[in-house]
Amino acid sequence: MAIEQNELVLIDFWASWCMPCNEEFPFLNNAYTQLSSRNFDIISISIDKKTDQWKKAIAQFNPLWQLQLIEPNAWESETI
Repeated sequence: MAIEQNELVLIDFWASWCMPCNEEFPFLNNAYTQLSSRNFDIISISIDKKTDQWKKAIAQFNPLWQLQLIEPNAWESETI
């Protein structure tokens, strides 16, 4: 994914076990629906350590944006 000039990108760190994170999915889906045609995108980075829990959450919350990543090193990641 290449980020274009003047594109607004929300980087969302979350985890399947994080209830406030999970509660945000409807709002993020709504924002994406309303703004994706105006150079807005979302990159989600999960800090789940177990891929199966991450996949289950993705299936449950059905994010509308394409880029879903998992960082299995969680808080020890260089990304965070």
